[in-house]
Amino acid sequence: MGLTGSETHGFPAPVHDPHRGRRLRATVMLIVLTAIWGLTFPVTKLSVVDTDPIQFVALRFGTAFPLLYLFLLLRFRGRIHPASNEDDDSYAAMTEAGMSPVWVKLRNGVLRSIWARGAVIGGLLFAGFALQVLGLEHTTASRSGFFTGLLVVLTPPLALLLRTSHTPRTAWFALLPAAAGITLIADPDTGGMNIGDWLTLGCALVFALQMVVLEALSRSDKESRALTLAQVGAVAALAIGWILLDGQPFEMTRTGWIGVAYTAIFGSVIAVWLQTRYQPDVPAAHAGFVFSLEPVFASLFAWMLIGDPWTARSLFGAVLILAAMGISSFAIAKAERDAARVAKGRTRTSLDD
Repeated sequence: MGLTGSETHGFPAPVHDPHRGRRLRATVMLIVLTAIWGLTFPVTKLSVVDTDPIQFVALRFGTAFPLLYLFLLLRFRGRIHPASNEDDDSYAAMTEAGMSPVWVKLRNGVLRSIWARGAVIGGLLFAGFALQVLGLEHTTASRSGFFTGLLVVLTPPLALLLRTSHTPRTAWFALLPAAAGITLIADPDTGGMNIGDWLTLGCALVFALQMVVLEALSRSDKESRALTLAQVGAVAALAIGWILLDGQPFEMTRTGWIGVAYTAIFGSVIAVWLQTRYQPDVPAAHAGFVFSLEPVFASLFAWMLIGDPWTARSLFGAVLILAAMGISSFAIAKAERDAARVAKGRTRTSLDD
């Protein structure tokens, strides 16, 4: 689920910004990434019509895991996991600002292994995707996109409750337009709230929890690729375990196979590459603003491919949810800047000593 501008004002000739072209290219690629994510909603919706949702998740991540592993091996020349002495002290100082000592002890003790942490975080990721695909059986792809996007709004309050980081007060204000948006999108003229909507709201809550725990258990920014691989593997293993215990006969239509191919290759492997390659080139608030377009793309593609219905009331609700996501994203970016400032101060103090 991340998020200033480079405008020039006045009449003098603008000063050449050597980073402007890189930021523009990164912005365009992140918009492409957001469109890829948005398209996964109607594609998954069409796929689970005649396919068991958890079987779909198992196939998606079971296919994505070896592809992602191969991609990372080739991209990083076999060096997926960083050496043990590569832990980034400044990163640790930044994430530990305002964090409960319990999380620090967990990630440096019982869950020191990257695979153990990946299994814990991946378990939450699996729960989120399971709720999402089960919800898509009963709700529209458009609603699923907007309700899933609420994870951005739910993350700061969860971070405060679980004591993983400081949460600016402005982030709490995002809950108000979010609640109003949910109420308006659940338009009685389009069926009101149904079981699929509630499952998707649960999915957003679990995804927010996954983001909070991911931040708390990450020991270094250098281990992101190995941690991502561990999470994908955990989702695949849990989904396969689910369908083996469930014992339902395997059924997959051509549409389902197309959905698996798209979500595994584009929605997982290519998406991971685009995000890791281009997100570092833009400020967090900028990336968060771009990522808020995901439900917009989801609704646009769902309207084009499936004909999802919208009313004036539900459209206004969608605008309110986008506003809530914007408020929360900028609050998160402010918290990250403050944490980085604290970490920089600690580093400078240690050097002075």
